Amino acid sequence: NDEENLWDPRSDTGGGCWGEAIRAIRSVYAAKSELMTELEAMRRAIAQDPRVRAGEERWSECMRSRGYTYERPQWIPAREDSAAIRGAITPELQRDYREAREAAPACVAVARLDSIKTAVRVEKEAEFVRIHKDVLDRHVERLRRQQPLIDSLLARPATPD
Repeated sequence: NDEENLWDPRSDTGGGCWGEAIRAIRSVYAAKSELMTELEAMRRAIAQDPRVRAGEERWSECMRSRGYTYERPQWIPAREDSAAIRGAITPELQRDYREAREAAPACVAVARLDSIKTAVRVEKEAEFVRIHKDVLDRHVERLRRQQPLIDSLLARPATPD
């Protein structure tokens, strides 16, 4: 168990508070588990949507005009993390990554990347809900039925084990 007794990797249900929650209120995690493949597919569809890709290309062009070679905003921390893992971080690289992070928001604005991603995400999420409405509705109903149990568990004082 960890120090707060939240997790026990030896337990099938996680043990500790986490495992207790899973055993007591299975539906808290059921919908996410049931739809995990579809949820990941939706996230990929958002990232691969032509509008998002075009916005990222405009962002990348903006960054190139400022002296940086990143295809997507998330590549800045990814490259920095990779360099850190390899032990290749130098003061110069740290400065370059910091300056790229500082330049990125202006290029996001120029490319209208946030508004594009938001529009695409809302569209894809609405489609996801429409397609999976029956599963989500069943999940909401399970939670409604379990609300008294959830309330009683939340009201219980924490007990040290």
